[in-house]
Amino acid sequence: MKRHLFRLVCVAGLALAQLPAVAFATVMRHLSLEEHLALSVLVVRGRVVGATSFVAEGGLPFTDTEVEVLEVIAGTAPAPEKLRVRQIKGMAGGTYRAVPGDAELWPGEEVVLFLHRLDGDVGYLTALGQSKYLVDRPVGPPSPGGGGEPTVVRDVPLGELHVPNGQAAVQRIEPPVALDAFVETVRNLARNAR
Repeated sequence: MKRHLFRLVCVAGLALAQLPAVAFATVMRHLSLEEHLALSVLVVRGRVVGATSFVAEGGLPFTDTEVEVLEVIAGTAPAPEKLRVRQIKGMAGGTYRAVPGDAELWPGEEVVLFLHRLDGDVGYLTALGQSKYLVDRPVGPPSPGGGGEPTVVRDVPLGELHVPNGQAAVQRIEPPVALDAFVETVRNLARNAR
């Protein structure tokens, strides 16, 4: 009987060892700039001011991040020059909860955000972390080679991007793009989509 129980435990252990490790990530389909824009009602460049969290009726935590709107790139922003970006994250019942792969918005950051819905002055990111582009402004005078211009870069944190049709996987960190060229490209795409 002990031998049978030992075999059962060994087989169960081997079976469990074959299971994939638990991963805390969200698998998302990679969106091209055109697709991202088509799914968005508003694209803004702004500065993150701060955040407040609350727990809704169902016990789900939310965080509203206040963003000072510096420029509307596509769509129509709400009347105030600030908007709140609402995300599912925060403390609820003593436990921190968040959606893996969602954007992290830090006070002081300059960002370009793609929002798929607006409720008054509250916006919702179109595609989690894919919807945040960080604006990088180099410190110091421009270099003689023409560098030193602000760029945008999209870094999808803690997530995996799925590319349809078996194409190669997308790098999590995309190469930076000049801010002016990025804004002009988004505006042209928005005009052509009308």
